[in-house]
Amino acid sequence: MNFDLTDEQKAIQSLCREFARDEVAPQAERNDREERFPYELVKKMGELGLMGLPFPEKYGGAGADTISYALAVMEIARADASTAITLAAHAYALLDSYIYGFALQEASLPFDTGEDTAELAQAMLEQFPVGEYPNLAEFTFNHVLQPGYDYGSEYEYGLNLILDGLDRDLRAC
Repeated sequence: MNFDLTDEQKAIQSLCREFARDEVAPQAERNDREERFPYELVKKMGELGLMGLPFPEKYGGAGADTISYALAVMEIARADASTAITLAAHAYALLDSYIYGFALQEASLPFDTGEDTAELAQAMLEQFPVGEYPNLAEFTFNHVLQPGYDYGSEYEYGLNLILDGLDRDLRAC
C-alpha cells in the first residue's frame, strides 16, 4: 500500500502551510486576545477554495479527497486552532447541506429508467462508500428514505458520521 501523498495533496498542503504562515499566524494572538472572529481569513480561505474542499465540483466544491481536507485543517491549525476549527465546522455544516440538499434531492427526482437510478446510486456510493460511512448508510436507508421521516433526530447520526470520518482517517495514518 502506498502512503505517499499525491501531487494534488502536496499542493494543497503547501498552499495551506503558506497561507497559515503568511496570513493566519500573524494575527492569531491578537484575534484570541481581542476575542475577534477572523472574517477576512474565512473570506480568503473561501477564495482559495478551502471552504468547499471535500465537495464535488458540480456543486461548487473543489472535488478534493478527505486526505487533502485533513491536510488543510492540520496546516491551518499549526498557526491557529480557532481558524482551523472554523474551516472544519464549515465543512461539516456543508456536508449536511450536501447530503440533505443535493444527494437526497437528486435521489427523489423522477427517472426514466432503472439505469438512471442505478447511475445516481453508484455516484453517491463512490462519494460516500458504505464501508467507510456505515452510520450514513444506516441513517439514509433506515430513516431518511422512509415515509414520515422526522428531521429532528439528525444530531446523533451527524455525530456518528463525523466519528466515522475521524476513525477512518486515524486508521489511514
